[in-house]
Amino acid sequence: MAAVDVASADESTSGRREAAAVLERAVGPDHADDRFEPHDRTSDGSVLVLARHGDEAMAYVAAGSSRGRFQLDVVADAERIAELADGTANAETTLESLMVSMIDRATRIFDHRSSLPSADLEFELWGRPRQDWHDRLAERLGLRPVRSLHQMRCPLPVPARPDEEDRTRPIEPDLDTRRLLEVNNRAFAYHPDQSDQRLSDLESGFRAPSFQPESVRILDADPDDPRAIEHPMVGFCWTKIHGERPGRVALGEIYVIAVDPAYHGEGHGTGLTTAGLRWLADQGLATGMLYVESDNEAAIATYRKLGFTVHGTYTAWRRP
Repeated sequence: MAAVDVASADESTSGRREAAAVLERAVGPDHADDRFEPHDRTSDGSVLVLARHGDEAMAYVAAGSSRGRFQLDVVADAERIAELADGTANAETTLESLMVSMIDRATRIFDHRSSLPSADLEFELWGRPRQDWHDRLAERLGLRPVRSLHQMRCPLPVPARPDEEDRTRPIEPDLDTRRLLEVNNRAFAYHPDQSDQRLSDLESGFRAPSFQPESVRILDADPDDPRAIEHPMVGFCWTKIHGERPGRVALGEIYVIAVDPAYHGEGHGTGLTTAGLRWLADQGLATGMLYVESDNEAAIATYRKLGFTVHGTYTAWRRP
């Protein structure tokens, strides 16, 4: 194979731009998400390792820690690497060997930087979206798939039902943040990422320069409902906008949606989703998007009724 240099890259804008370019070439701009925007996102011991051929970035491994997990995103321009193999070796084996060496390097750098070594964390490899070579790499590393997320999309606006009434309102951060936190943590007590959120997690998002209170729709409990005393907020729908870029339309995301368990089974999830999608359509968005666990059949059924279809699947692998 032609020479490929594996080197760490700092968390600067230039290094992350290179990684973003690899992602777009590897999966296409319509499947490449905004994981490198904004450029100041880091985690304890965060690492970015790039493989280059000359000045051309070919693959990357991004590693960091979160909630007791050592998480690695692995992305490669498989077609370009196959071209560089040039018949001197099996292209699939060449790609897998390259990624293994990059993972090893990322792990060593992480262990040097992090206050908690990777050996004390649960190893978690992500393919976003999942490709065939991810499965081969996971098998080589002795990993098994443990979690999948569907990215689903729908056209906007969604059709309105004649009997539908939007009773949501914009968030008032000073009034609602603590209540929203309580609803979130009750609704997502089981969730590997969204559970046990802290007040500071929400406050930082609400202080962002681009934040709009109207983008978070709050559904209050009926004051005559006896449950309202202990559960004054039925639920919320937090939306985000991802701007248009070459090869991808602008997307209006249902970022987080939660219903207090005290009100489960009453159709509030559908109403909140519709309210969020309606607000996004009012901002000029023509495509809605969300992520949902692939085994959450009830939620997927609800979203399909609203016109959502699966656009891509993200998968995580861990050691048995």
